[in-house]
Amino acid sequence: MLSIIGGILAGIGGLIMLIFGIIILIKAFQESVLWGLGSIFVPFVSLVFVIKFWDRCKKPFLYSLGGLAIYLVGLGCLAPSIMEASRNATEGMESELYQMEAPVAEPVQ
Repeated sequence: MLSIIGGILAGIGGLIMLIFGIIILIKAFQESVLWGLGSIFVPFVSLVFVIKFWDRCKKPFLYSLGGLAIYLVGLGCLAPSIMEASRNATEGMESELYQMEAPVAEPVQ
């Protein structure tokens, strides 16, 4: 049950971040084509744009941070089930390896 809630929260948080990230990108293109292209292709230009034009980008940026918080809570809810699934997969692989009787290669002289 917790993993279902975690998946839903992570999905909603990711969607919120995507929507408001696109809104910030649109604002960058409205300022100039260089700001928009820089936001797409150059790391951290989007963050510089948000800081430089804080009066226009404050709301979408803060909503995006809220989406990040929701996303992280969702991942926190998903973590126990992911750990359990990986533990079960690892145990299954270990038992398969022990059951296999692979010949040991002789060292080459």
